[in-house]
Amino acid sequence: GADGADAVLLVDHSTVHLSGIHVRSNTRMRGVSVRDAVISLQDCTVVGNRIVSGNGAGMKCRGSSVRIQKSTIAGNVIDGGDEIAGAGLSFDACEIEIAGSNVQTNAGYAARRARGGGIWCEVSRMRMWKSRVTDNILAAPDCAGAGIYVRASLRCDLGGSVISGNDQSTGRGGGICIDGDPMRVAVHRNTVVRQNYPD
Repeated sequence: GADGADAVLLVDHSTVHLSGIHVRSNTRMRGVSVRDAVISLQDCTVVGNRIVSGNGAGMKCRGSSVRIQKSTIAGNVIDGGDEIAGAGLSFDACEIEIAGSNVQTNAGYAARRARGGGIWCEVSRMRMWKSRVTDNILAAPDCAGAGIYVRASLRCDLGGSVISGNDQSTGRGGGICIDGDPMRVAVHRNTVVRQNYPD
């Protein structure tokens, strides 16, 4: 659908702090759309949202500062279109902090190319710790990063987290796929990356 207009919650050029909120469209539209804004989620759930093409069924964020704490992004689906990315979370030119959160059971299905079942992170700075990116799925002729896909990262730090059980039909980097300078992505030793397919 149209960008933003089809979201349960649209945050544009503003600052929003959400606590204990449940964002669910019952598979009718995107959960959250964030543009040029500051948003923080604490003890929130973004579940059961769906779009038929594009990026970010759970949350789509552009040019924004995003903080996700003790929250769950789950069961969000993109099921159609030629190319899709970030079924759970999609970040473009953002500053991101994810702590103590779960990104799980999100799924992306595309006719040609699918990227980032759990998280798509492009030209952004992301710090994630004590979080889980698990059981996300991609299905397309060309897949990458069923768990996390990082493209042209400014800086990405993954610490104390579990990235497992992510699965894709083809391609590379079932758990994490890095497109760009790998030196800008740090996966700390206390992060577990296992049982992803393909590993």
